[in-house]
Amino acid sequence: MSVKMPKPVSKTELSRLYTRLAIDTHHRLDNSTAEGQARLGLLHRFFDACANLYGTMTLWHAWELFQHVEPELTAKKKILRKDFFSFAEIVRVEKHAYAIMLLPDLYEEETSISIQDAELVHRMLIYPNIWGLNEYYKLLSYQDDKPCVVPAHDVFYAYADPNYFWETPEARSLRFFLANLHVAPDAKTTAPDGTPLCGKALSEVVFWTRDDHWEYDDYKAAWRKKAVSEEANKPYLQRIMEKIQRGILLSFVCDQFSYYVELLEEAGIQFTKPQFETFANRLCELNNHSHLWSNCGGQPVEMYDGLDNAELDAAALMKTMQLDPDGYYRNPVLSRITPKKNEDGQD
Repeated sequence: MSVKMPKPVSKTELSRLYTRLAIDTHHRLDNSTAEGQARLGLLHRFFDACANLYGTMTLWHAWELFQHVEPELTAKKKILRKDFFSFAEIVRVEKHAYAIMLLPDLYEEETSISIQDAELVHRMLIYPNIWGLNEYYKLLSYQDDKPCVVPAHDVFYAYADPNYFWETPEARSLRFFLANLHVAPDAKTTAPDGTPLCGKALSEVVFWTRDDHWEYDDYKAAWRKKAVSEEANKPYLQRIMEKIQRGILLSFVCDQFSYYVELLEEAGIQFTKPQFETFANRLCELNNHSHLWSNCGGQPVEMYDGLDNAELDAAALMKTMQLDPDGYYRNPVLSRITPKKNEDGQD
């Protein structure tokens, strides 16, 4: 089915909606007062944090979570339930990294258009092409009604910034490793302007892949060509990091490991065995210390202790790079690699 996305309204209409919100909430949420601005800002950060930590969440669940995170505001009725959902009505027609989707937007058979039944969905889960909402439905099957894991108050709101994903020690370690990879001295790859990339650190590289060239040549519409060009002209390190972040959050980082290596090699990176092993190890460490959407915000290292419940193992991850990876399967719910059993029950 085609995805019915809510459309942002004009600044004039948005201003009118916020004025109406101030009146309807008896100025509890009034952007013309300092206190009202602070509460609106808090709600915006809360919605951003929910999107970045959980990927998707029903608005009713979000309200319950808000009461848990902000007990003083809700207990003292400084922000009421009706205020929360009235704010969500406005957020629905603003532009954010997430979308507020009504049930008929997600399921053809649903008819309720109540904002209380709506869902917050990170736009990373929404594709404008034939894939549509496939990742959204897949994520729901992974979450499988698991309880929501809520980090400490300051950490929760830190995730309102999408870049906070890369501020953990494990993320910085992987980013540092990638930034200091160098294009091979004899590589024939070039930057978009034809400048040779040989010897450059990955942090200095801008590179168009074969897929970039193919998409640019294949598209006819100017806006599509522009979108491909803007993406391809971003620093290559940033592009790799974004793909890794997406893979971890959507629980297909293992399936994509060979793809990351191929992208780096296409730009002219030649891995030594120690570098390859370091890449696998640091990628696993990042996965295992990240708040995964498939775990409803839970970190694998906190949820699965002990060797028998290892999260994502570097040796198993590297095994997937061999020609025959069928001896391993991925359990997306547990975010780990586990050896299959032979018929005799042996690994």
